[in-house]
Amino acid sequence: MLERLYPAVKKAAPHPSSCLWPRYLRLRDGVIRDIERQNRKKENIRLLGEQIILTEQLEAEREKMVLAKGSQKT
Repeated sequence: MLERLYPAVKKAAPHPSSCLWPRYLRLRDGVIRDIERQNRKKENIRLLGEQIILTEQLEAEREKMVLAKGSQKT
């Protein structure tokens, strides 16, 4: 009845689904950010593993060089 007298009354109240849409978008964006963060973490762990291997190889090379120089002097 009020809608006939005041057509703007119906338009003033937002539809319930339109109120949920921004929440859905924020939730979706949060999930996407979390997945990206997890992927960055996995990549960082992989790179750290590579760095550890390279460091061990470098230390082994240095040790060989020190031993080689030591045996040449004696």
